[in-house]
Amino acid sequence: MAAPASARVDVFVGSAGTGNTTPAAAVPFGFAQPGPDTLNAPSSGYAPGQRLLGFSQTHLSGTGGAGKYGNFRVTPSIDNVATTVLSESGSPGGYTAVLNAVLGRISAQLSATRMGAVHRYVFTPTTRATVSLDMGSRIAASPMQRLVGSRFRTTGPRAFEGFARIGGGWNPGAYTLWVAGRFNRTPTDGLGRDAVARFDTRRRRAVELSIGLSFHSAAGARRNIPRGGFAHVRAAAAAAWRRALDRIQVNGGTPAQRDGFQTALYHSLLMPHEIEPGRYDDFLALWDTFRTQNPLLGLVYPEREAAIVRSLLDIYKRTGWLPDAWVAGQPGVTQAGSDADIVIADAVVKRLPGIDLQTAYRAVSKDASVQSDNPALHGRDLRDYSKLGYVSTLEPRSASRTLEYAYDDFALSEVARRAGHAREARRWLARSRNWANLWDPAGVSIRPRAADGGFASPFDARQRGFGFVDPFYEGTPLQWSTFVPHDVQGLIDRLGGDGPAVTWLDSIGYDPSNEPDLLAPYLYIHMGRPDRTDDIVRTVMAADYSLARDGLPGNDDGGTLSAWYVWSAIGLFPNAGQPYYYIGSPLFTRTRIALPGGRSFTIEAPATSDVNRYVTGATLNGAPLQRAWLTHAEVARGGVLRLDMAAAPSGWGRAARPYSISR
Repeated sequence: MAAPASARVDVFVGSAGTGNTTPAAAVPFGFAQPGPDTLNAPSSGYAPGQRLLGFSQTHLSGTGGAGKYGNFRVTPSIDNVATTVLSESGSPGGYTAVLNAVLGRISAQLSATRMGAVHRYVFTPTTRATVSLDMGSRIAASPMQRLVGSRFRTTGPRAFEGFARIGGGWNPGAYTLWVAGRFNRTPTDGLGRDAVARFDTRRRRAVELSIGLSFHSAAGARRNIPRGGFAHVRAAAAAAWRRALDRIQVNGGTPAQRDGFQTALYHSLLMPHEIEPGRYDDFLALWDTFRTQNPLLGLVYPEREAAIVRSLLDIYKRTGWLPDAWVAGQPGVTQAGSDADIVIADAVVKRLPGIDLQTAYRAVSKDASVQSDNPALHGRDLRDYSKLGYVSTLEPRSASRTLEYAYDDFALSEVARRAGHAREARRWLARSRNWANLWDPAGVSIRPRAADGGFASPFDARQRGFGFVDPFYEGTPLQWSTFVPHDVQGLIDRLGGDGPAVTWLDSIGYDPSNEPDLLAPYLYIHMGRPDRTDDIVRTVMAADYSLARDGLPGNDDGGTLSAWYVWSAIGLFPNAGQPYYYIGSPLFTRTRIALPGGRSFTIEAPATSDVNRYVTGATLNGAPLQRAWLTHAEVARGGVLRLDMAAAPSGWGRAARPYSISR
């Protein structure tokens, strides 16, 4: 009998290097993520090989920049002597470490529920075992979070509750998080006000601590304390991951490819956090996740993605704006466009259930038509864009924002059309052509422009931007020049046709580590060259992803890079905000995607291998398929896509190009 998919997950992949993932225990989309904190850690709170600080209850996965959370750190020890990690292991829903406490050893086991954590510590026989709680702990990645205040009180001989109010870090707003906890046994000298519990483990070596969390109250935290003990919680978490990961089943490929796929799928399902049933928080950030992770949830976990979109609309109704990023009940930094527009459009065009189209239209149209009172946190800066048709060099991230605003306008036009606002849909569709206002024919790239219309000079199309003040955010002008998801044909026309466009795209230099380039390899399909897509995507999967701890090419960004791998490995890829998928080069001979209503979509590629990486023919439900893309409806209704694979291209996929507003 084959091992469950969850057994193939390596929770430590991406925890070193720039991946910033955490090996913390979690359930799918769970807010509670009890796991290790170390010195000298990135935003995840964890750096392999660094000194252990303890095990806090809250973490983020794969985010860049400053840290957030790291609340209520629990540290086991013997006689309060610092511990070192001798070994550690983990699997979906659980984390284990063996600690050297100088005076003995401690086995630490952690598991989680959606809003709760369970710690099980097995001590060397001693009279001086201690478990301490740091009410004010927080992840220290710069700029650091600050403790605003906290409270701790005992509520019984083995129980406690309290709160911490923390500000700063990844976003400036302060949040209050409540905690309630209960030991499975009474400490030897009572649970003191110093938040340190002492135990005699000479006869009874194990100590369990169950913790509940709440953003609302101590009573809410008490309700969220896991019941049933460690073994029960660990089994339930493992079962939840089996159900989640079994939504996509793969056969064939190498063991490393299967392990890498399951690990990537696992990382794709850690965020956003579900803080109440059906209410999701911690969107860090939609600029990252709209490209790959949100469309993955929309196809494979549509009930989740629909709830995520409803949560975004709830934030709009409460605050007046859609967030571009959101954590702990507070807005985060807007990186370029108003990317909730794309997430909502993706759900609307794919007809996900339970989304109020009129509310969705009001929300996204406000982004496009009302000048934001704080563009750094929500909405758009429309002063130049509405007047000039582009964001001028007087404003930060001018070129990146122009391109994203144009695509956001296209997303808005799709929502408007489906909400019955045909005239407005035409207006926004026309404005989505604004991307071309920055096209420089002489330089053959997008180029920033001043308010007087002149192109920026000097200018280097290969100079990478980094910060929030650069015209191009986290990418080169050439890389950003590919970001016209709705009008790739318009880009091809400006490049002189398919042949010159292929040569131009070949020359850019693909960067798999960051978001501006994630769609680029699939643009060859618009040029009639899916073989180039096959070649580049296969090369990237082999060269830039691995099962090593530094096995991700960049920050996982809430599952974004992992979801890119999931899509590419199964041989499909989304153009987010539009109802179709590109056909790529699958790693596996058979992939089965479970769909609602008992349906499934299966991708068969019996001859695929490292050598046979080119799709040379296809059938959909037995009928010949000449195009290298599928509509969402074709996939969502279920069926079988069968791909012929070979060691050399055949010319397949050159006809019937994907949608573009210029075609």
